[in-house]
Order: sequence, then structure tokens, then C-alpha cells
Amino acid sequence: LGIPVLNLWSIMQEKGVHIDGGYSRFLCDGLHLSPLGNECVYEELMRIIVTHYPHLSPDALPWEMPLWRDVNPANPDTIFSQAVPPQPQLQPTPNLPPATTRR
Repeated sequence: LGIPVLNLWSIMQEKGVHIDGGYSRFLCDGLHLSPLGNECVYEELMRIIVTHYPHLSPDALPWEMPLWRDVNPANPDTIFSQAVPPQPQLQPTPNLPPATTRR
């Protein structure tokens, strides 16, 4: 189907060769991710998103709310009465089969 896969076990084993404690440093109890494991998942997931689905990367997504620095602390409601500039529409991911429901 051409859908990218994140094989965490292989990635953690490969990266574990280069750190003290090996791949077990990515797991806090042998099953659940440690902070280092969560960081590894984030980095690898973002790599896949940016590579295969660049239109879904955080930098490509439109802002839905104003930035904090644009809000007037003396009168915060005024920011919501301003017109929001039009944002580019997200395009559907190409080459993916339609979703199906399993029963």
C-alpha cells in the first residue's frame, strides 16, 4: 500500500548501540517508554510526517487561534473581533486507499 511504518523496535535497537545501557534506556520498565524513548518516537514520527506527508507537518498547518503576542492584555476580546486572514486549505493525502470500517 505504500504506507510508511515506524518500526520502533528496530530503531531503538539501532540507536541503542550508540548509548550506554543500549536500547533498554528507551524503556523505563521494559515495556513503557522512558523520556528518552518518547523523544525517539517524536523524532522518528516527525521525520516520517515531514518526508511523506509534508502538508501535515506543524510548519504547514494553519493557525486557528491568534498568537499570544498579538493579544492586547488590557482588552483581550478585541483580537477575536478582527478578521482572520484566509489560510491555505489542506489537501488530502495522495495515493491512500479509502478508509474502510471493520466489524
